[in-house]
Order: sequence, then structure tokens, then C-alpha cells
Amino acid sequence: MKGIGLSRIPEVPRFFLTITAIILMQLATGMGTAAFIFITGVVLLALNLRLRNWKFLLFFLSLTFFVLLAGNILFSPSGCGGNAYWIFTINSCGISLGVENALKRSAMILVGWA
Repeated sequence: MKGIGLSRIPEVPRFFLTITAIILMQLATGMGTAAFIFITGVVLLALNLRLRNWKFLLFFLSLTFFVLLAGNILFSPSGCGGNAYWIFTINSCGISLGVENALKRSAMILVGWA
């Protein structure tokens, strides 16, 4: 059963649209834009109605989100101040960049899965 999302588009144009959308997501900046892109990815996946492995996708998204967030927090830009521990710098810039990048990467996974 086909959903009402991207599965209605023929295979080659859908592939081109997906690759173009993922490339354009790289150019997005700002927390609001990243949240909008993530919500759009969730909606596109929900409209597809072909999600059989939703537990795997949820695990994969959670793991990706956590790893990106933790990496950006631990390796924050040192120009924003914060606390430095050996090679790690932790500050608020890393937290905001981590959430923004994790939302964008998760949206890329969702759009690719849709």
C-alpha cells in the first residue's frame, strides 16, 4: 500500500528530490530552521505509511542524536569560553550547535528513509 508521501513519486525523481533535499539541509542554519527541517522529515515519513521497522529507526535516530550532541558538547569551540578539560571544552555554544546539528542530521536520515 502506497502512502500519500514521497512513495507516490516515481523512483528516479524521488531519488533526485531526496538527494537535493539532503544537500540543501546542509546549508540550513539556526535552531528554528533545524527544528522545522526535523518536523518536516517526521511528517514525510509519517505520510509514507511504509514504516515496518519503526523500532530500528527510533533506536538509530536516538543513537545518532545522542552521539552528535555529546560530540558537539565535548568538543565545543574554545572561543566561547567555558570549562576546558584536557582536549575537551564544554560551553553553551557546543550545546546549541549540538542540538542544531543533531536535528539536521536526524532529519536527513528521516528524509532518506521516507
